[in-house]
Amino acid sequence: MRPKINCKNCLSDEVLFREQVFENGTRHLRAECKSCGKFIQYVEQEISYEEAASFKMPFGKHQGKTIEQIGLQDPDYLAWAAVILKPGNVKRRIKVFQDGMPEHVSEVIPRVFDEIASKQMDFEA
Repeated sequence: MRPKINCKNCLSDEVLFREQVFENGTRHLRAECKSCGKFIQYVEQEISYEEAASFKMPFGKHQGKTIEQIGLQDPDYLAWAAVILKPGNVKRRIKVFQDGMPEHVSEVIPRVFDEIASKQMDFEA
């Protein structure tokens, strides 16, 4: 479902959406005004489990590895990153991966995600 957007330049509600895929694999809809042609904003797309799992970490000690590889090789790092990272593209993909992990994989990975999240809540309180 596409959001209702108005152009800030001409106030038109006629918007053209085009999918744009960035180098890191992020997909967004690019909203442009049909009337004046100005860029309005990017609208994030839903992420599938497969897309999240195959996303390559763009920074840190696991730079270049997929989230799935990190989840299998260093689940504590992935759990830590899911808590510590500010909201955004990488954190969102980690969350989708965690939420969609098949049962056979989740049995291999230690259940530290909830523990770390509860510890973070202690820091915020």
